[in-house]
Amino acid sequence: MAQPDPRPADIQAAATDDRRRAERRPSESRMSISVPEQVLEGRVENTSESGLFLFAEGRVTVEVVIAGERRRGRLVRLQTINGRETGLAIELDRA
Repeated sequence: MAQPDPRPADIQAAATDDRRRAERRPSESRMSISVPEQVLEGRVENTSESGLFLFAEGRVTVEVVIAGERRRGRLVRLQTINGRETGLAIELDRA
């Protein structure tokens, strides 16, 4: 019998939108991420006193280092989870 997922519901929900081309494997690896200097242009969809929602043209490229291995990719989703963490979905460039 499968064990229930111990993660909070908002983290579980963030993990269920599954559009991967390859199988996901659990990991507890530490990582660092950097965003090379880039300027994105686009349009503001809406605005308020406390923030804005915008669409940027182009891709947000990133560099990730996991267990000493450096990989490049692009940011495909960013989501604040439980107010303390930010989840980032990164599509890695082919090795």
